[in-house]
Amino acid sequence: MALRDHSKSPPERGAPEPSVRKARPLTSEHDTKVGAASGPMADQAVPLPRYQKVKDFVVEQIRLGALAPGHRLPSEHELVRMLGVSRMTANRALRELFAQGVLTRIPGVGTFVATPRVEGDFLEVRNIATEIRERGGRYTSKLHQLVQIKASATVAEALSLRAGQPVFQSVIVHCENEVPIQLEDRYVNPMIAPDYLSIDFSRTTPHEYLSRIATISNVEQIIEAILPDRNTQKLLNLAAKEPCLRLFRSTSSFGRHTTCVWLTYAGSQHRMVARFSPAGLRAVNHPGRSDCGFDDDAAKFGADRGRR
Repeated sequence: MALRDHSKSPPERGAPEPSVRKARPLTSEHDTKVGAASGPMADQAVPLPRYQKVKDFVVEQIRLGALAPGHRLPSEHELVRMLGVSRMTANRALRELFAQGVLTRIPGVGTFVATPRVEGDFLEVRNIATEIRERGGRYTSKLHQLVQIKASATVAEALSLRAGQPVFQSVIVHCENEVPIQLEDRYVNPMIAPDYLSIDFSRTTPHEYLSRIATISNVEQIIEAILPDRNTQKLLNLAAKEPCLRLFRSTSSFGRHTTCVWLTYAGSQHRMVARFSPAGLRAVNHPGRSDCGFDDDAAKFGADRGRR
């Protein structure tokens, strides 16, 4: 699963606020749209709404680095004072920036610069360390658990074992630039990977290791939205009540069930995407026509369409 680019959680309550460049009040003389006509056509310049000027100010602070992803914004009251606008104007600007995904709000804590979401390709299975490095990030991880346990009914069903049979469990938090982005709770069939508990997962990932010893031939994936428990909130540095995306994945190697894993991501930072073409369909070009249909070996949809 390729995670591209849905990544830093908002700071906890009490985190220091960044220094924002002081802005001059948005008086009427500064409300003309940038790039408007000048000279004889100056009287036709289109005035720029004040809420747009507030939006532009915030976006410019982000572009200049004065406000970085995850940093707290000045309060609505402070924006009113800094920019010399009404509270209604500031509120509208912030609402539109929320809707555009530029800002995010944590009730009772404040407003923060949103972190760009990482996209996960639902149709691919990839090594998270590779994904992070490919987009220029620094990959690190923290191992929280590596043990042998008795399989629960859910894990046993996923691995085609009996409940109570021994399985290996690893719990790892994967980080990008020191920011936790994925919680991996994995269960491994000991018959497929008997040395799993001896692997140094500071040097490799479970996915990378298992892919070397058991080629993936079949994959089942299920995505659901969840409210994380307190342990997940702590491990991923999540705000209270922040929803998560959880991906369940079960993989097999030529008829042998290898592993199942629950991968949890902050919902505000990630989204899953699938791009594909329907199986058996191909573009059909019709001579002398500017359009094209699709040709299916069974239905011949495109060809029939061309003969009508």
